[in-house]
Order: sequence, then C-alpha cells, then structure tokens
Amino acid sequence: MTQEKAPGAIKALVLGALSIVFCYVPIVGLVLGLIARGGASTADLEEQNPGKYTAGSLKLHKIGRILGLVGWPLNILWIIFWIIYWIVVVYYATSYSPPSYYY
Repeated sequence: MTQEKAPGAIKALVLGALSIVFCYVPIVGLVLGLIARGGASTADLEEQNPGKYTAGSLKLHKIGRILGLVGWPLNILWIIFWIIYWIVVVYYATSYSPPSYYY
C-alpha cells in the first residue's frame, strides 16, 4: 500500500505561515489563519484512514494548523491595539486646549 500526502497539508502550512507574517495587516492575517485552521484535523485524518498518509505530510498539516492558531489571535490583538490607539489619539486631539498665556 502506497502512502500519499495528506490533503491540504501544504495549504495549511503556507496559509498558517502567512497568517503570522501578515498578522500586522488588519483582517488579512485573520482570514489566512482561519482558513489554515479549516478542514479536517490531523488526528481526524489519521483516525479515518490509518496508515494512508505519510508521517511527514501529517506533520506539515499539524504545523500549519498550529501556525494558523497562533496567527489569527495575533491579528485580533493587533486590531484591538489599533482601536485603542485611535480612541486615545482622537480623545487627546479633541480635548486639547492651548495654555491661557496664548490669549
């Protein structure tokens, strides 16, 4: 019986890595991370078809899903940071009043 590569292993790995690379670009890292996490889990693949897939491709699949799991929360934290940043900037920009000695 010949073993084959796990379906979506390379896709999960590439998208998971890109989700970390683009975690500072709002929404892009989030979408890439969620797509990398999608699909069947590595354990499900091995459980449904034991011995069908190569060990290397199962590891690639697992690493890609882990990278996706790390990438999308980083993107969410980055988005939250920028929302808070702009709230603070707008607050201080609108509440500024020059000192009285300029009058």
